[in-house]
Amino acid sequence: MDRSTVRYFLTMDERNYEVALKLQQYLGEYTEFMKSIANQYENAQFTTLFFPPSVIDVERVPQFIRIVNSPFDYWKRPNLDFIQIEDYDWVTGEVKAHEDVFMQPWLDMDYDYSQQHYFAGFVLKHERAKKEWPLIERAAQQALGRKYAEVFIWAGTQIRRDSWVPQLNTYVTDCTLYADVFMTKEEEQTQSID
Repeated sequence: MDRSTVRYFLTMDERNYEVALKLQQYLGEYTEFMKSIANQYENAQFTTLFFPPSVIDVERVPQFIRIVNSPFDYWKRPNLDFIQIEDYDWVTGEVKAHEDVFMQPWLDMDYDYSQQHYFAGFVLKHERAKKEWPLIERAAQQALGRKYAEVFIWAGTQIRRDSWVPQLNTYVTDCTLYADVFMTKEEEQTQSID
């Protein structure tokens, strides 16, 4: 695909909107197909690893891509056994919208925190380890405080490279210790509006 073709799809018109919706449908149908394979195995569970910034980052992600990456009717609870999310570059980039990632699967797909897994990310370059590991751990603590079903720091290679050791119970959210963050969907929505 050459640059002119890419520009064409980034400029939304009625035809491109129809194409984006069709691709969204294909992604959703592919998810259903993969789930049908998983369902052939006893006790199998099926999920997707979703990157919310690909849908909610209106400044960086073109509308076409945001539409394609949001087949929420196919992913809505109970279609997946749980959902996994990650936003590692928002965490390490200290993007304020990182906080929005926690609510997005709940608001758009009805998976409360107990039905979500959070992947907190990794440090790509060793020279950034001192700055980024605390950010990653803080994000993991925020998910733990919300009582996520599972929280992962998916970075075994980088953890060994940097000899990093978590400093549990030392990070805070904007207002409270992570252990006090757990709240209902309505409470968090109200708090985010205030």
